[in-house]
Amino acid sequence: MLNRLFIINGSPRKKGNTSNLIKWVASAAIEKGAHVEIIDAVKLAKENNGCRGCRQCNISEDYTCVIKDDTSLTVARMLKSNVVIFATPVYFGSFPGQLKQFIDRMYCLKKIHQNGFSISPALKDVSIALIAVSGAGEEFGLNFLSSHMRAIFSGLDKDIEELLIPSCPPEIDKIKSNTRIKKKALAFGKMLAEKID
Repeated sequence: MLNRLFIINGSPRKKGNTSNLIKWVASAAIEKGAHVEIIDAVKLAKENNGCRGCRQCNISEDYTCVIKDDTSLTVARMLKSNVVIFATPVYFGSFPGQLKQFIDRMYCLKKIHQNGFSISPALKDVSIALIAVSGAGEEFGLNFLSSHMRAIFSGLDKDIEELLIPSCPPEIDKIKSNTRIKKKALAFGKMLAEKID
């Protein structure tokens, strides 16, 4: 497997806090030798379908979505990465709907049987991480978002590494001058890249 980090940007704000954190995390990982790919969940949501709840993925032989579009290809491609990072702002106590649409399409990675469930073997060697940023304190949605993501991925037998940034300024580009946050993001990117080695 390649030395790959796959970042799913769930923020509708193109140059907002989430995008700045992604740039810092990615730059530190690249510096450590990782290949980084960034996917725009908002663009996928605009151009592709959400989960239809058809459950055809549950009865098929493989662990792929039966809706053939860029989102299903992206879900399959992320399984070729060492680390998948979900990057998101907090919107009303959770993540934006565009990221939810992408996560819903990951339902194909789990098959529910009469006596339990099985998970895509391709997911076994993939680590999961979360970058989440909030304009308010941790108690106003950031902790809830973290718990929500942990619950989602525990259903796929995955733990999550987290970079949670509360109390960020809402003004675009103001975060760029915050050396404390930048240092945390760079350290997170370095840690994730080293996890691959």
